[in-house]
Amino acid sequence: MRRALLPAIFALFALLAPAALVRGGSDKDLTVGWISRSPSLDFVQDSPHPERDGWPAEGSTVTWVAHVRNWQASARAVPFRWLEDGVPVASGTIALPADGYATAELPWTWTFRRHVISFEAGAGNSLSIFTDAISVGFYVEQTQYDFFRKNQPLLGVGSGSWEDWAQRQISHFNEEFALAIYPETPAGVLDRLRIDEIVLVPDGALPLTPLPDYGQMDGQPNEYTHPNKSDRSVDLQWGFPAKETPFYTDLYTVDNGNDFYLKGTLLHELGHARYLVDVYGWNVWASAADGSGIAITEGGERVLGTPLMPLNGSYVHFTPEQGLMNQDYSFIDRYSAIVLNQIAGHRAIEGNSNDPPNEGSFLNDLPAQNRVTFRSFSGNVPIPNANVRIYQATGVPGHFITKYYDDTPDLELTTDGHGQALVGRCPFASDGVVIHRFGGSNVTAIVRVEANGKVQYGYLESRLFNLAAWRGETDFADHDLVVGDTPCFLERPALTSPRLDGEIATRTATLEWSGGSNVDRYRVWVSYDHGTPEVAAEVPFRPVPRGKPYSATIPAEGRVAWWVEIVHDNGCPRSRSATGLFDAPPRLRSAVPIVPEPPAPVAPLRSVAKRSPKS
Repeated sequence: MRRALLPAIFALFALLAPAALVRGGSDKDLTVGWISRSPSLDFVQDSPHPERDGWPAEGSTVTWVAHVRNWQASARAVPFRWLEDGVPVASGTIALPADGYATAELPWTWTFRRHVISFEAGAGNSLSIFTDAISVGFYVEQTQYDFFRKNQPLLGVGSGSWEDWAQRQISHFNEEFALAIYPETPAGVLDRLRIDEIVLVPDGALPLTPLPDYGQMDGQPNEYTHPNKSDRSVDLQWGFPAKETPFYTDLYTVDNGNDFYLKGTLLHELGHARYLVDVYGWNVWASAADGSGIAITEGGERVLGTPLMPLNGSYVHFTPEQGLMNQDYSFIDRYSAIVLNQIAGHRAIEGNSNDPPNEGSFLNDLPAQNRVTFRSFSGNVPIPNANVRIYQATGVPGHFITKYYDDTPDLELTTDGHGQALVGRCPFASDGVVIHRFGGSNVTAIVRVEANGKVQYGYLESRLFNLAAWRGETDFADHDLVVGDTPCFLERPALTSPRLDGEIATRTATLEWSGGSNVDRYRVWVSYDHGTPEVAAEVPFRPVPRGKPYSATIPAEGRVAWWVEIVHDNGCPRSRSATGLFDAPPRLRSAVPIVPEPPAPVAPLRSVAKRSPKS
């Protein structure tokens, strides 16, 4: 377990080595592609100590290897230097072949203490990495690689190659980690990522290792999810086949909705490869092509779509948990942030592809006994002496995380005079095993509550039981469930200015956004240099002329992250925008190069994320 360090020192680290780790330079015919580590070590399958197994031994010699691409048609030599935590430690000249790669090496004594290694070549072209980062391997086919070399400059951000694009994805993911600050994760997600290999292959070569069940599980595994199943040297891998190239149609927009700039779905899928689950799977949808549905009836008539179970589109329930694993790719959801810190500093354990066998191994972290207070949405008051029926979901073979609810309740209870009832350890499954995978999901139970001739429905999420267990409530936990509500679709304001990753020259910035309905007010959150987010402004809802945005002016220093939260006036949970990022004039920074390791997690953690029980 890493030892805790003073928050002020960790904040100093954030100032000296921002999670984005800016790369760039004026030599457009040179790319610092990636920095690998030698020796390359495989992860240890089912290791009981993945925080040490598969890593170099403390005090051993490793070599950092910078891979530099020369795009010119002639060979040349360029100067380079290595820096550790901002301090130059080595320099020299690298001989670059015509239109090819060369490498430069830095011997280094391995320590698990986090440092930042930077490599600069030519006219300021640079790349920085965290030494203790989780390693990533990317496999890209030739046509996509060439397409990016030709078209990335059209973005006008100094990006000139597929390598530049790939490093931007990792930089943003690291920044999301740093900003994932919640009560349970006060230092954000503790890990960082580092590209250890970029492998260029001919068109049609992926997957390099044959997959016997290729494309069987809703099209997975495939050349994206398992580009090289034999590669165990990295902790995460992803493939980029040539056939993907035509889908990059917007070559100019700098925005987190444009895959040619920032591919949020890639970050989501790497989350799966790290063992995260789809948080949107706690939603409940019905009458879908995947076989999901709800057959519950009242008086012989199906309740789906009636006032008892109203629909919002094809949904009857939306989980309030937003973020990376619920299709909001620009920030880490609270649930997934807690889960990632359970394996902070661990090599891969059961696989490095999407999805590994231990995906969701945390789903069955449930308190031994749970008590639910059932409340009516009208007045938010407990419902005493009520009949409670719980309907558990079953899966549908051949699809991911489907849920089907039949008309037979799986549990029947009665609330006491306080509206409370014990539901046991796992009211989500008759066999006591929560599943959320290919073939089905039972993570959300439908609950029917009847009292005084009135029937109301609600939705009980296993996610809340996990959160209670991780708070230390392993023996007993209390929960509230509101029934009789209508489904709330959590809207997202659209950020319009400043531009994502843009620069401003002033120490104040006017933030602009649009969108949202049923709004009471907008709350503007800001983080400076990846520090603790704070509310910078509250803007009341008001009608604005068509095409005019809402706005707030804030102080601006250093790397600024911001987002807008909607406080609804209809009782729905708060919802938020994507994360905006821009650079302002720097804050005054200490010249002392202190780069400590991150503090220990606060939430109770297990030492190993083991395979989830199977039903």
